[in-house]
Amino acid sequence: MRKAITAALAAGVLVATAACGSDDSSSDGDAKAEKSAEGQGGGEADDAADAADAGDATTALRTAQEKSEEAGTVALTATTSIEVPGEDMSMSFELSGVTGWDPPAMDVTIDMSDFFAMLAEAMGTDPAEAPDAVQQTRLVDNVMYSGGELVEAQYGEGKWSKLDLGEVDVNDPRLGQSAEALKSSQQMSAAPFQQLALLLEGGDVEHVGSEDLDGESTEKYEGSLTAEDLQGLDDASEHISEAYVASLLAVLENMGADTFEFTVWIGEGDLPARVDQQMVLPEGDHLTSTVYEEYGVELNVEAPDEADVVDILEAAGGR
Repeated sequence: MRKAITAALAAGVLVATAACGSDDSSSDGDAKAEKSAEGQGGGEADDAADAADAGDATTALRTAQEKSEEAGTVALTATTSIEVPGEDMSMSFELSGVTGWDPPAMDVTIDMSDFFAMLAEAMGTDPAEAPDAVQQTRLVDNVMYSGGELVEAQYGEGKWSKLDLGEVDVNDPRLGQSAEALKSSQQMSAAPFQQLALLLEGGDVEHVGSEDLDGESTEKYEGSLTAEDLQGLDDASEHISEAYVASLLAVLENMGADTFEFTVWIGEGDLPARVDQQMVLPEGDHLTSTVYEEYGVELNVEAPDEADVVDILEAAGGR
């Protein structure tokens, strides 16, 4: 049971956020889309119509990918809900704030109180006594800072923890259980274009209609990605990092699933307004819904005062 709950948490954090993407453009997805459209012909009217629809969906998502990548930053709210496989338990957590990818940076708040309440119940203790698990996370110059009650409980009131992502080895035994959290944190510079790139380069997508989303007129698209699709992605893709793909594959394996299902809403300015990512599990379900609120917002992230910062590696036994 503990393994299932831990896997659920890791999956939630990873799927709630996308990896840092390269700033370079790639035409691989366009070439694949054109090849796919050509291959769907066959001379039949229905096949030709299907190919045209697929081409329209690909064009729309490619435009959204390019425009969101150009924006550089976005304010977002991501809500993840999980039913733990094999257990009569469910939980959710929320990430909100501003993230950027040119350069990678973020200032977000993650509320995992529901998760810790569920964990307490699973361990036979009173959920009401679970800690307040609201954590602020900042990424500044490739250094990850975390603050909140859980950090203060370990290092002292007013303290922040830090990890230099350029120096740390996630397999370092001194990190203990923090290793998985670090792996997740490395994916937390959310980029909506990364999600669209996955669909464009690895999966099938179709336009399923128009929908009013919180007062905004949007076009809705659906697609899916299997583990086989992820394994077959071009290693040279300029939009999708190998680390991100490896993390998604690990999530599928840990959760006993094989497929991610995507729903994408494209709104004003041809920008993604919302992206849902769902895993179909042997038992239960896992859904992350990310609402992209505003693109191109100012993001000036500052590191905490050095006197209040504890280096996790140093605290764990020195460098």
